Amino acid sequence: MESLLGAWLVLAELVEQNSSIMRAVAVPVHLTNTFLLLAAIALTAWLLGSGKTISWSGPHRRSLLLGTIGMLLLGVTGGIAALADTLFPATSVADGIIADFASAAHFLTRLRVIHPILAVLLGAYVLSRALKLKDVVPVQAQFVAVVVVLQLFLGLANVVLLTPLSTQLAHLVLADLLWIGWVLLGAAVLSGGKRPVPV
Repeated sequence: MESLLGAWLVLAELVEQNSSIMRAVAVPVHLTNTFLLLAAIALTAWLLGSGKTISWSGPHRRSLLLGTIGMLLLGVTGGIAALADTLFPATSVADGIIADFASAAHFLTRLRVIHPILAVLLGAYVLSRALKLKDVVPVQAQFVAVVVVLQLFLGLANVVLLTPLSTQLAHLVLADLLWIGWVLLGAAVLSGGKRPVPV
């Protein structure tokens, strides 16, 4: 699927300065598939290494599911925001904010404001969950908590620096690490963790 989606982006010419609705759909679909591929690889390695099994039960399954759905949505909005920043770069933070709310702006520019709002809300949720689970799965919870904080600071730097390619790539790498950390945290919790804690 990852190869086919990548080929589709190129063959359909959904690259370079293409700002169509189709590209706005293709980019987040490709990113979501990348997340699913990373989850499959991480879970395979974890299952082989731990020798444990995952059971979809316990008091934390709802919050884990909400966090997982939220992270996928955050990835989708992040892909759209990155595409908008690449195609329609802002000359200053103020100009970027004005463009986000301008009725005449391209639809991608108006959509990019969703990502930072969702990032703050989901970041707070994931951080609270990680701190709640630190006694159950301390290593995974601490990793997720640290990466969430780093990601929020890097996201802010990305905006202030007007989204240079280097910070965009670093932001994407941290997004992948956060996603893998969340998946492994969920696997550890759903396989029993150290001990149960109240929700």
